[in-house]
Amino acid sequence: MREVAAYAQKEFGEEFVCEIFKFPEDLNSAIKNSTPRILCLSNYLWNFRLGRKFATRLKALHPGMI
Repeated sequence: MREVAAYAQKEFGEEFVCEIFKFPEDLNSAIKNSTPRILCLSNYLWNFRLGRKFATRLKALHPGMI
């Protein structure tokens, strides 16, 4: 995840802001305050369903989001 953020920061500079969340509740709160244009999720066996729920919900609300 950090590699993607570092690459995007290099390419887009100041206009790119990256936030990394460890806890789902923190991500959920951040999404309520501001919708991201891009959402990257780590995929592990134990969190697959959680990531899919976030992605599905956000894509339904904001179809143009990546």
